[in-house]
Amino acid sequence: FPTRRSSDLEPINYKKYGLGPLMSFIMMGPLMSYASFFIFSKSFSLQPIICSFTLGLFIPAILLANELRDYSDDKARGVLTLTVRIGYEKGKLLYYSLIALAYINIIILVTIQYLPEMSIIALSTIPLINEIIRCVKVNKRRLVPLTAKIYLFFSILLFLVLILTK
Repeated sequence: FPTRRSSDLEPINYKKYGLGPLMSFIMMGPLMSYASFFIFSKSFSLQPIICSFTLGLFIPAILLANELRDYSDDKARGVLTLTVRIGYEKGKLLYYSLIALAYINIIILVTIQYLPEMSIIALSTIPLINEIIRCVKVNKRRLVPLTAKIYLFFSILLFLVLILTK
């Protein structure tokens, strides 16, 4: 085997291994939230990890929207994204599930009193999901910006509630 120096190694391309959505959720959801919490508090708590799931679930959904949009091209070029590996229909089901879980997570966190009751207002963005369903069927090019737009409105509402109730 040829010897390789660490400077010769390329960074890990998670998309190439079908791990993009999973790694984006871990890194931009619980890991980033907990790291930020720890830097300021210098203490351990599960609360920032648990609460990060609500917004963190949208990050892999945005990546999956991109994979759904590019499915045919990626498959033809041999780019083994998660959606190419599991198939378009399962990728679509996973995409819908992530978005649904973000909304369900709000209800759970309000029920167990991790979030204030007013957080339910974030559920007012649910009607925007009808546009996502239409885009999956008719215009996949709009799927990524639309998912990001719902994420933006959802997170703004949630942050406003958290700011106003503190």
